[in-house]
Amino acid sequence: MKKSIVIDKSFFELRMEAGLSIEDCTLIFDVHKRTVKSWNDGIREPPKAVFLCLMLYAGRLDFLGKNWRGFRIRPDCIESPEGDFIYSYEVRAIRYLYHAAGMNRTGICRNLEAISNENIADDKPHTLVRVS
Repeated sequence: MKKSIVIDKSFFELRMEAGLSIEDCTLIFDVHKRTVKSWNDGIREPPKAVFLCLMLYAGRLDFLGKNWRGFRIRPDCIESPEGDFIYSYEVRAIRYLYHAAGMNRTGICRNLEAISNENIADDKPHTLVRVS
């Protein structure tokens, strides 16, 4: 059974969150300006792939599943739902930190994954669903 990804915002709201103009959307989605305006005004429903693209442009990772709900990609880092930031250089340093501390990264990750899975239901393939 596939799980649905809830799209809880309109095209206009996601477009604004992504910081895209109508002209940007005409280029990105390769459609006429009238088409984007009809999506923007709620006259026509855009394809679900358009919503997914807007979520990506807005930096939202919710569509990846429950483990990623609330995480956001920023230009220079990833932001957690709790407001913590992790930068690319920190991700690169993790391997060296484990090694320097003499810790078994694989074992620790397995334990953390098990704990996480207790709190989050299993993730299955997703389908996009528009919520009005």
